[in-house]
Amino acid sequence: IFNSPLTGMIFAMEVVLAEWTLGALLPIAISATVATEFTRIFFSAHEPLSGHRLADTGHSYDLFAFGALGLLAGLLSVALVVLIFRTEVITRKWKKGFATANLGVIAALAGLGVGAIGVFVPEAIGEGYGTIANILSGHTEFGVTLLILLVAKLFATTLTLGSNAPGGIFAPSLVLGAILGYGFGGLLQAVFPDIAFASPSFFAIAAMAGLVAGSMQAPFTGIMLALESTGSWDGTLPLITVSVLSVLVSRTFLRHSFYTWELAERGELMRPGSDRRILSEMQVGEMLDDDFISITSGSTLDDLTRELPNTSRNQFAVV
Repeated sequence: IFNSPLTGMIFAMEVVLAEWTLGALLPIAISATVATEFTRIFFSAHEPLSGHRLADTGHSYDLFAFGALGLLAGLLSVALVVLIFRTEVITRKWKKGFATANLGVIAALAGLGVGAIGVFVPEAIGEGYGTIANILSGHTEFGVTLLILLVAKLFATTLTLGSNAPGGIFAPSLVLGAILGYGFGGLLQAVFPDIAFASPSFFAIAAMAGLVAGSMQAPFTGIMLALESTGSWDGTLPLITVSVLSVLVSRTFLRHSFYTWELAERGELMRPGSDRRILSEMQVGEMLDDDFISITSGSTLDDLTRELPNTSRNQFAVV
């Protein structure tokens, strides 16, 4: 979709599998390569963020500003994930009734809520790639309307995903990140007009990486998506800074990411190194121990002492 094969590979291994092994890499790499090349044959510029290559990638003193942006991106990603799952908890409670469970009342209420948001802030509903394109092109105005758009998109996403409507968090994270970063960059220019900070559009790209990284707790996925989709390869340091700090904030407040939350709550999250994963991969035969000394019931202590030189164990099976 994003013409970003590296991002697809990293997402599969960092978020879905949570392990980096050669056995997993080979089929994933083949899949990403074939899928990307297949779509390139039919579409010359099919990715939603194509055509927004930015040459302005900031300066060394910008890293302090990007550090602050990383913390903000982390907090916003935490708010996004928490609001979605808090809404899901409410949804599950309401679905226990006959009407709400079988007549689509929850979906109707969520749809009304999203529709009401769309009436007043049309840019807040839908995929939002048009909003991202306007931001990266610098065609979006600064001001209170940008803050309203951020809040509106946050709640529209919450109502959609929290009501169990099908959808992912990739696109909403990108849109929210673009709005946050663009507004942050514009605020810096207004407060510090004498300092030549990076363009607000590049702050938007960095925050896009930060929101994806924070909501999924996957820094490499966020970094690579921003790099591959916008071509801003000279801006790796700001993207790394924002993504890593965002994940640190997210991990501080959330034990699990958006994609692992429900599995963890049900006790079904089997990550490499976890007790459940280790136990699931151990065979009973591997646990059996045949290196032991046994004595029969009724043996004397003298019988036992004669067996001691034959073993280093201090436990004996009485048969």
